[in-house]
Amino acid sequence: SRPHKQDPVKSRSEGANFNNWERHLPRILKPLQASVWNRLTSFLQTRNIKRILLVPTRSLQMLPLHACQLADGRYVSDCFEVVYLPGLATLRIPPSIATKNQKTLLVYNPTQDLVFSELEGRMLQKQINGRLTCLCGDEATKSRLLRAATDCSCWHFSGHAHFDAEDPLNSALVLRLANPTFQPNWLTLREIFCRLRMSRAPVVIVNGCA
Repeated sequence: SRPHKQDPVKSRSEGANFNNWERHLPRILKPLQASVWNRLTSFLQTRNIKRILLVPTRSLQMLPLHACQLADGRYVSDCFEVVYLPGLATLRIPPSIATKNQKTLLVYNPTQDLVFSELEGRMLQKQINGRLTCLCGDEATKSRLLRAATDCSCWHFSGHAHFDAEDPLNSALVLRLANPTFQPNWLTLREIFCRLRMSRAPVVIVNGCA
């Protein structure tokens, strides 16, 4: 018989493979401190560089590189502004991308339980130029998202995500309640490939933790 699946959104503090990650993180990051950050920090500080753009690949994408501790006890994020990029190609997108013809789709805090997602959405509403469609809370349904994404040129999602190790295409952006009972209402990776039409969208930002 198949093992019982845990709640995909609930904290995995009871899972044997996940409950000690925070305790072991300093040990995992320590080799990076010695081989990379100590020397790199000295180089950057002598040149008064305050901002670092990181493009981690493969397993490095899973690590909070900004949380590496330096020789003086401080963390990388204490010394620099750290920005993560999915690839260097994103730097080619002009900062003037926001124009009066742009339509932005902003989906945030659909489960209504993320304080900082709510704050993120409200801050973005003040910053975005052009036409803006906001879907928040109960308004952030799958059908509305699929319709609104059709002709948007920028889409920003902030909320929960779910990773399904047994069926990766069933991994999803969590919409409505963060409860497995409502999983049919979530937007799965399979549906993103098959149903989401974003021919005009040069920029997609997904801020979702699994």
